[in-house]
Amino acid sequence: MKRAIATLILAALIGLLTRPTAPAAEPDKPVAGSPSDPAPVPKPKPGARHRPLAGRITEVDQVHKTLKVGKTVVYITSETRITKDGKPAVLADARPGEEVGISYVPSEDGRYVALSVRIGPRPGAAGKPPKQGASKNASAENR
Repeated sequence: MKRAIATLILAALIGLLTRPTAPAAEPDKPVAGSPSDPAPVPKPKPGARHRPLAGRITEVDQVHKTLKVGKTVVYITSETRITKDGKPAVLADARPGEEVGISYVPSEDGRYVALSVRIGPRPGAAGKPPKQGASKNASAENR
């Protein structure tokens, strides 16, 4: 009985030691399917019309290079022009809660690709006086 158990344990150890191991992941490349594995960059659909999007940033994803405004996710590419306070910027300069204006186009797979991103208030919008006749109540009070 002792001999049978010893043989069984020895066979199990030999099996573990000779089992092929998975190749080690290269340090430069993320493991496929991992959360840090960025999705391929979508390409804009040829001839697609530019669309505007304005609002507040709800999420910035540095790994997948996306901005979320409300429920809309927009992909940032190497061709996307990003500005903040009128100066060139990068995606890392964007923070949730900031006002943003985006010009985007749909890609061939249906995702949205940003052509330009303005972070911060629209230039000239802060100190601009209201247009004449913009308020019906104001013109009615002057009569």
